Amino acid sequence: MASKRKADGSIAGSSSANLSELFSRLSLVASSHDYEKVVTISDQVLASSPTNIKAAKQKLDALIRLDKYSDALIFLENAPFLDIKEVILEKGYCLYKLGKGEDAEKVLEQGSGRAILHIRAQNVVFLKESWRLIIGISHGEI
Repeated sequence: MASKRKADGSIAGSSSANLSELFSRLSLVASSHDYEKVVTISDQVLASSPTNIKAAKQKLDALIRLDKYSDALIFLENAPFLDIKEVILEKGYCLYKLGKGEDAEKVLEQGSGRAILHIRAQNVVFLKESWRLIIGISHGEI
């Protein structure tokens, strides 16, 4: 027997069927790079399954791709079920993009790997330029 759709487009029936449908939709919109919809559908999954790591990581990735770094950090603070060791790169990157270089370095130094080293290198350049500007301004050179 085929599942019946509700007026809102969701499938009537068990919550596991709804989660399965949501994950199918989530996979589809993620592969089509529709990050606004990824956030929306991830929120729907998280409403039904509040500690769903897959949906949480999809949402985090989408927020970053949408340049919503503050929102991503707030989401991380409100998602204690995510292992901080698993999201070091994302947290450090958001801090770096928000101009919080020293905080970013504190987070990033806890991780390893090529991507983390790349962001750390970018962050060092950012910090160096920030200090160069501060010194130049304080000496009246800028």
